[in-house]
Amino acid sequence: MNYLSYKYIHVPTLKENEPINLYSYDKVYIPAYEQRAYLNTAVFNRDHEYTAHMRFNTDYCEQPAYLGGSSKWCQYKGDTSHTMTSIVPLNDFVTGSKDSAGFPIIQDEYKSIFAHTGSGDDIYSKFFQNGFIDYCFSNGVNEDGSSNDDPHSLVNITVESLKNFMSQYPDAEYFMLGQADVPTGCPCDVCNENTSKYARSGIMIRFVNAVSRKIKEWLKEIGSEREPK
Repeated sequence: MNYLSYKYIHVPTLKENEPINLYSYDKVYIPAYEQRAYLNTAVFNRDHEYTAHMRFNTDYCEQPAYLGGSSKWCQYKGDTSHTMTSIVPLNDFVTGSKDSAGFPIIQDEYKSIFAHTGSGDDIYSKFFQNGFIDYCFSNGVNEDGSSNDDPHSLVNITVESLKNFMSQYPDAEYFMLGQADVPTGCPCDVCNENTSKYARSGIMIRFVNAVSRKIKEWLKEIGSEREPK
């Protein structure tokens, strides 16, 4: 049986009395990457057999045991891609009121995380324009890549939230920090300066590394041998 494309299967026919040679076949495929996915129709439709045929291992289509199972991915609140909205939800940091433009008012101590403005700007971040939550991924990360001790920083808020998720999902190995699909990043002066040094992707990598170091320190403090990825 050959898969020609998704949902197009070719089963070859045999002539009458044509023998079928069945060989001893015992082969195990070990992918080069523990997590591999292409978000095609089969994955989104949870077609387990075709997903296995493509050698995918993705949290978007959890595989049954007879097809090798899936990596142990933290599902957070059902979101497996843009996970920061579940890890640090905006509603936990608003006053409950809205400003004259109808935008939610952020609590003062958390404004540097959500309500981003640059020098001379009087507008909110892209979050308010297109409905996606945007974060300041420079918030809480020092120049040398270490993190500060401000409990209101994005790094430390994320760390505390991840501790709770790790307790809720004791078997999970992968904890993704996924940003939103927004056309631009945080426009604050720090992020603009960091962009010139590290590019936008570098800002996210520095943030993830800072969070990872603090999580590893916490696990060491509590005597855990867990090794989240």
